[in-house]
Amino acid sequence: MMVILGIAAVLAVVALCPLVRPLLRSSAPERRGADAGERVLREQFDEIRRGLAAGTVDAAEYGESRREIASRIHDERSPTVALRFETPERWQAAALLTVLVVGALWVYAQIGGASAVAAYVESTLPPDGARHETLDLRSTRDQLARQLKSSPKDDQGWAMLGRVERELGNTAESVKAFDAAVQARPDNAEHLAEYARAVVLNQGGRLDGEVPSLVERALAIDPDNRNALALAGAAALSRHEFQAAADHLGRLQGLVPPDSDVARQLTAMVERAREKAGGTGPGLNVSIRLTEAARRQIRTGDVLYVFARTAEGERMPLAANRVPARADQEHYELTLTDAQSLTPERRLSTAGSVIVGAKLARGGDAASTVDNLEVHSAPTEPGGVLALVLGAGR
Repeated sequence: MMVILGIAAVLAVVALCPLVRPLLRSSAPERRGADAGERVLREQFDEIRRGLAAGTVDAAEYGESRREIASRIHDERSPTVALRFETPERWQAAALLTVLVVGALWVYAQIGGASAVAAYVESTLPPDGARHETLDLRSTRDQLARQLKSSPKDDQGWAMLGRVERELGNTAESVKAFDAAVQARPDNAEHLAEYARAVVLNQGGRLDGEVPSLVERALAIDPDNRNALALAGAAALSRHEFQAAADHLGRLQGLVPPDSDVARQLTAMVERAREKAGGTGPGLNVSIRLTEAARRQIRTGDVLYVFARTAEGERMPLAANRVPARADQEHYELTLTDAQSLTPERRLSTAGSVIVGAKLARGGDAASTVDNLEVHSAPTEPGGVLALVLGAGR
């Protein structure tokens, strides 16, 4: 069991590396992280091989683990897309990785990985079905798809298919499968949480869109669902909502073994989030609407950049926040607080009167404005609510 959980941990970490690697990037070459991930996988494979020799791992488990680890090593060597998150702080990168791994490990521990999927498929075969060898992931996927054509209301089958597609890297197909699982069983918190996680992976690590509503539905059904709590905590961190992050991660912390490494990491994260939450003064809630003309200008990689400057005309922002811009999204809600202050010496809460601006930044570069799409507020004081329209004059 420990060997299988060890594999699960490695697979979970490697699967999530593309989401957090840009956050952990330093001046060292990025390849160093990929090499480290591959080294861990190879060490894990050596452990499985020793288990086979010692008789603690059977041939079927060995073959399956070998295929999965080889696939993950291939993934580690593949180029990944650099993602832009709202803060460069490395502790938040660690937080995002840890809370998502907690959710992934919970699924492995409670439901099982690829071997459990294969067992599920084999258990549904007719008595004369072929069971001579362990099914590989692709044949398992095909077998599940055939069975679900005749049993479209089998929510567990759809969830299993979603996990297989996720393991194969087919994130869009994983989303479809989990959507079908939720349609078949809308009151299952784990289906909702795994659906949300599939959407996150399919969106390249973004925690917006339908993710918050899926997580909210999951937690309404089961407030202790680990997957949903992990995603809720990660989403709160990405929005700089540190008190909410502390609440979600604190609840998650109480659900994991207290003497585990994960518990210790969560403890540190909760303390840091509470510290950040306690250090913020009055802020601004900014509601932004993008006109149709503005949305037509959006390209992949663009961000909506919101900032506050002193009303006296200083060019250097006091605080700034950003979210990915989407052509199909009209309304955005962002906050500006001391947590987004660019320097500790110049805090938004002590600035007095400020001017808030919003603009569409090409490729995530705050210095690049798309086709003069920028709007500014009248002078206001921190602690209020603002509504801005971007592209109204076009």
